[in-house]
Amino acid sequence: MVSVSIIIPIYNVEPYITNCLHSIISQTYTGTMECLLVDDCGQDNSIGIAEAIIKSYHGPIHFRIIHHKHNRGLSAARNTGMREATGEYICFADSDDMLTTDGIEKLVKALNSSQYDIVVGNTQTIGNHDLHEFLRMKLDDGTVLHDSDIISHYKSHWNMLVPSKLYNKSYLFQQQLFFKEGLIHEDELWSFEIACTARTLKAIQHTIYLYYLREKSITATTNKDLRKKIDAKLTIVGEMTQFLKKRKIFSPEAYAIIQKFTEEILHYEKRNRLGFRKAYLQLRKTTSFTWLYRIRAKKGNIRGCIQELHYYMPSTIGERYKYWRITR
Repeated sequence: MVSVSIIIPIYNVEPYITNCLHSIISQTYTGTMECLLVDDCGQDNSIGIAEAIIKSYHGPIHFRIIHHKHNRGLSAARNTGMREATGEYICFADSDDMLTTDGIEKLVKALNSSQYDIVVGNTQTIGNHDLHEFLRMKLDDGTVLHDSDIISHYKSHWNMLVPSKLYNKSYLFQQQLFFKEGLIHEDELWSFEIACTARTLKAIQHTIYLYYLREKSITATTNKDLRKKIDAKLTIVGEMTQFLKKRKIFSPEAYAIIQKFTEEILHYEKRNRLGFRKAYLQLRKTTSFTWLYRIRAKKGNIRGCIQELHYYMPSTIGERYKYWRITR
């Protein structure tokens, strides 16, 4: 019966916070459990509602509210919760979503006598079937992945969404895995770092998390948000590269993910010649690997190496070549 800390950042979620907290109160897990609510200084009555619910609650879950002095964003709130957590395992939830009633119980049950770095459950999306298929876990129940198999199955079989999972706190702190603050789509970067460093992962085919796609959700991208999305991905792909370099990680699978990000960004910009040139030059600078790393990552595949030819050209020629490859 391991102890679990549930971390919930709170910021302007007055219409949803009641359902979220009731999903925590209703958990069937009987082990030690705490719920850390991180007040990120919203302008509505979310915290007032949370305080009233906690005051009227008389059960085994230990609730704590941690107050930021000013608004710092989702990543900072999650980091605050991680540093305050006392549980052996950490579970994240967003304050406008819900956990299934037996979610924590099912995640902990998967541990048995083994201390996995991460336990992954399923996510059910409300309001977008396509997103449900994207986030649905595609590993058989009870599957255990080790080392490089974790990154090789990342995105294709288990998703980047931070909730719906249980994380070993000792592993997170040993690896110093904290969220990059001031970044949108922070799940993409943090989960990539998890995939690159976790030694063990166990999957359970049980719905753990109910993910609501709100009209104003940070993940509900509209045309006016596209610029922010591209800029965020430019930052993320650079951070991914630096992470591999600092940790001295060689991973063809991780390199492939970075290249996929690069292609995605350039495809976004292909209708804007100036924007394409600017993005390409930035990506070329921030995703700089040695030629040996690139060849090894492509495992000597000739076609794959040809796709990397633009990196070995002068930047202006490489940019034109890449633009021709993407738009032809």
